[in-house]
Amino acid sequence: MAFWDQLNTRTIKDVASTDIQRQSDAIHLEEENRQALMDVALVNKSQLRDGNPMPDQGKVVQTTGDSDRIQFQPEAGQVWQFVGGDILEQATGTFSVNFQLIDSDTGNIALLFQSSTTGQEVIGRDTAYYAVPIIVTNTLYLNADVTAGTGRISTAFVRIR
Repeated sequence: MAFWDQLNTRTIKDVASTDIQRQSDAIHLEEENRQALMDVALVNKSQLRDGNPMPDQGKVVQTTGDSDRIQFQPEAGQVWQFVGGDILEQATGTFSVNFQLIDSDTGNIALLFQSSTTGQEVIGRDTAYYAVPIIVTNTLYLNADVTAGTGRISTAFVRIR
């Protein structure tokens, strides 16, 4: 089968999620592809792409400046969960940021929380975002809308798929 043919020269550790996604995107949801769909599920499970945190797959993303920016946009096929972060003012004045999720398919924006500081502040400390997980993907990603000042944004993520 073509799915296995293009993966058989790699180990579980060496197969990128983008390769698995590219391979599985072409499989139609129909009875004759039942085995192929089970194979895709097996490969995903073997890579610990099951919705739980993946071992050794965490990262801290830091960006700096005075302009809007994509804070974190995973590669296609990857799913990451926001863990926390902070902002740090790096010039004289106040550094203010609106944190948003952007839907790349529609361009729609959802405001998550706002942070503002003349020093350093935990992101969203005054909000209830800790109650629900914030999940980001290649098409639903975290954006930083800088509304004032210059500063550094640090955000931490753990990969769940």
